[in-house]
Amino acid sequence: NPIYENYIQCIDQIILKYRIYSEKELIKIIEEYWKRFIKKNEEYIESKYEVWSFGYTDNLANKLIGYVKEGKKVICKILNLDLTKGYIDLSLRRVTHTQKTNKNNEYKQEKKCEKILEDVAKSLKIELNVMYEKAGAKILEKYDLLMNCFNEIVNNNLDLKEIGIETKIADKITEAVKEKIKPPEVIISGVLKLESDYPDGIESIKKSLSQVKNNDIKITYLSAPNYRIIVKSKDYKTAELLIKNASSSIVESMKKLKGRAEFIRS
Repeated sequence: NPIYENYIQCIDQIILKYRIYSEKELIKIIEEYWKRFIKKNEEYIESKYEVWSFGYTDNLANKLIGYVKEGKKVICKILNLDLTKGYIDLSLRRVTHTQKTNKNNEYKQEKKCEKILEDVAKSLKIELNVMYEKAGAKILEKYDLLMNCFNEIVNNNLDLKEIGIETKIADKITEAVKEKIKPPEVIISGVLKLESDYPDGIESIKKSLSQVKNNDIKITYLSAPNYRIIVKSKDYKTAELLIKNASSSIVESMKKLKGRAEFIRS
């Protein structure tokens, strides 16, 4: 089966098949480039490489030549794209560690999404290229990446029918996405110190803790007078707001009941 990257058919997982040159022209360009390279780097004369892009001058140092051998995945910065000549100028050196990590994660996530479309195509007994025509292409018209669309499905219940995907395929993709991709989860915590000198102090503490009625907030007993409060949410901003409101509510309740209360953020 052919491999697709963003609706472009690939020769393999690295080399994209751009129909810019005829096969004869492409062979000639590669041979000329290889001759120039061997002339400057004779130690590679017996090596076998496939030239799939061009890195010039200091953008591709001799010590990094091994990175372009067939089957090796590398992350480069695109310096220039000349569609008329079929040249892609790349730089290995100008990619920061953070950019490399982010792009690697993005690549892995996108491969996961492509696998979901492949599985849906198999379950519906349709060819993968048909799946991309009826769903993949329409998703990528609106979103830069499949992952961006699938996150919208998980986090905001996006209806794929709204972007023109037929019901049967839309429902199947949505089902598969919700099964395979879980919404992001942030967990934060803190400690509540609750005390009362009154005989009914325990009841005051129970009453104060009962102020919190949110399934995303869990309170557990540690040891007198400490209680742990744990909050789960899809992002830090929401989680911080939840723990602030919950702890403030408990502290205020304890003070009204003539007890002592303190919240310590972990």
